[in-house]
Amino acid sequence: MPGQQRRYALQNAVRLALAGTCAFALGMGPIDNSQTAIFGIFGCFGLLLFADFGGSPRERLRDYAALALAGVPLIVFGTLCSQHLGTAIAGMFVVGFAILFSGVLGGTFAAASTSAILAFVLSVTIQLPMSEVGDRLLGWGIAAAFAIPAVMLLWPARPRDRLRAAAGAGCRAFAQLVAVRAGEGDTAKLEETARRAVLDLRRTFYATPFRPSGATGRAAALAALADDLDYLSQFSARAQPAGGYDFPRERVELEQAVAQVLDAVAARLEQRHATEPADFERLARARRALGDAMLASIATAQPGDEPRIERELEQAFGLRMLSYATWHLAADGLQACGEVVPEVDEVEAAEASTTGPRAAALAAGGTVAASSRLAAAYASTRSVLFQNSLRGAIGLALAVAIGVGLDLQHGFWVVLGVVSVLRSRALSTGATVVQAIAGTFAGIVVGGMLVALIDGNRTLLWIALPLTVLLVGYAPRAISFIAGQASFSLCVLVLFNLIEPVGWKVGLVRIEDVAIGGAISLGVGLLLWPRGAAALLRRSLAAAYASSAAALSATVAQRMGSADPAALQDAVSESIADARRLDDAFRQYLAEPAGQHQPFADLSRLVSSCGRVRRTAHSLRVGSVLLPLTEVRSGATPALTQRRALLEAELEQVDAWLRALGNALATGGPPPAPQPGADASEADAAGVRVLQTGDGAPLTATVTIAWTRQHLVALRHLEPRLAEAAETVRPRQPAR
Repeated sequence: MPGQQRRYALQNAVRLALAGTCAFALGMGPIDNSQTAIFGIFGCFGLLLFADFGGSPRERLRDYAALALAGVPLIVFGTLCSQHLGTAIAGMFVVGFAILFSGVLGGTFAAASTSAILAFVLSVTIQLPMSEVGDRLLGWGIAAAFAIPAVMLLWPARPRDRLRAAAGAGCRAFAQLVAVRAGEGDTAKLEETARRAVLDLRRTFYATPFRPSGATGRAAALAALADDLDYLSQFSARAQPAGGYDFPRERVELEQAVAQVLDAVAARLEQRHATEPADFERLARARRALGDAMLASIATAQPGDEPRIERELEQAFGLRMLSYATWHLAADGLQACGEVVPEVDEVEAAEASTTGPRAAALAAGGTVAASSRLAAAYASTRSVLFQNSLRGAIGLALAVAIGVGLDLQHGFWVVLGVVSVLRSRALSTGATVVQAIAGTFAGIVVGGMLVALIDGNRTLLWIALPLTVLLVGYAPRAISFIAGQASFSLCVLVLFNLIEPVGWKVGLVRIEDVAIGGAISLGVGLLLWPRGAAALLRRSLAAAYASSAAALSATVAQRMGSADPAALQDAVSESIADARRLDDAFRQYLAEPAGQHQPFADLSRLVSSCGRVRRTAHSLRVGSVLLPLTEVRSGATPALTQRRALLEAELEQVDAWLRALGNALATGGPPPAPQPGADASEADAAGVRVLQTGDGAPLTATVTIAWTRQHLVALRHLEPRLAEAAETVRPRQPAR
């Protein structure tokens, strides 16, 4: 564990020891109520041990206060449900599923889920009449009163955000690459550095405990940076053309503007002092200048100029997409830092894209509507989050049924055992059960000896309490899961001997309850997900490739003037939903033993390439960042109709190949062989020359076709690497 993280774990443990001990002492001393004491110290556990919010100080204060307030209705409802076994079981299932599934709204909700479940579990499993709910709420309030000031005032600085730092390093690497390329220097080493930066960012992104996602806002923008940087890499490391660069002055200015924007965003993400803000106006001017230069050059074309036009179209396309990718990366990077995002390009604003965190909110009509659509996208049996939420809710409900129904002593430990050890599949659940029981046993042995030595001396027990709470806060993060279980068991012995001296016997109860909770978790894992995340990851990849290809085809149909707007919207929405489900499936798979033995680079390439297909469709939907490309409607001219037909034929080939790749990944079969597309570059160039009429409309229509084909060519270039990656991760036996 890095030194900075270990120091932060110790600081948080000290905060927990101070707040928890004070809350428990206040409940046991002046107030003299065991329920107040229990909810006081466990409330501190929930707020300081099980929840850890990021963001600015104001955002963190808001999140901790919201969690504290959320505990009030949970405690009241849990106490009400505890009056009857049936309502306790049903209430636990509903509340458990709702809390776990709320993680779809972002990492903040996911980070708060265990704390929220803890508040309800304590209330529903410790059966007391409703007249006692005031004492419980008082304890929870005391916990908030001690815990929130502790986390905000004692060592308020947090460790550097690894994801933001990795994104900043990636932006800086590409800024250096583009700057050197603008000066026509050697970029070989910088290209390798940039490639590693993309891979490091993806590795960091999938290693974070909770996906920084949501419907809108900073978390959604941060989550988008991995795809943004990957898409930028497609256009920032292009080889120098054999015939030299066209538009040399405009190209250098645009690339320098790109480098300046990327470097400024990197400084913000890395929390360095930026020398100047990102100059989006300069980028826009360079973009327009390049478009004007390209149109002026094409307007002078004569017979025999086709090679020049072909070269200019290709270079202008690459530079146009470089500026487009840079703008979106910079906008997401600044939004992730909490800064005001510059206005979208006028063409993009008019077309209201349906991808990306900002546009998703606009298309849905606001944050609430966007959140509803996001939740609906996850409400599918194909979703890892849905499966985990359902499995967790069933496990919690079964634990309540056993712990309360059989009237087990301290039955809430059974439910907490489910929360502690429930994992993604039966194998890892079983391994965690063993670890939990082993850690609990070790804690009971050590705690039993400690209690025996203390021999009921309350002064010594009070001295031991803050030390054991300190260990509870430090061990899980800095040592291991087993050490955390052991320290928690040790703390329980001290706590319950202060409430009601029973010696070491309470430890045996905890071992029994944890074992029962672990058995429930294992059984539910076997019942609902016997094969783990590998099969789901393969199915998610197939669905994501199919829906991304469908969105691309629908978008091209729109550019060709033959799209149904409703069908296009449905295709785009489905591709976004499948992308989110794929992201969760990949994250879950990497957390399992099997995923840790697969080559991350190849898996990441297969997952991220779905994002490239979606980004390609998005860039086509927003029209043009260089000039307003018109829709290409049938019947304009015979030559235009012919060029459109050729484009649609090539699109069908791309669509079929992507779907075949997804099917191969799902079934474990061999990936499709890359198929070279028809080289229509000369036809593009000739079409531009032939269709010049002076009014510019046929010209821009033909440029639309030419640049749309360039998008398909860029996707075709991915096929060999995707086929190689699919073969590398292919299972030895086809999936059944």
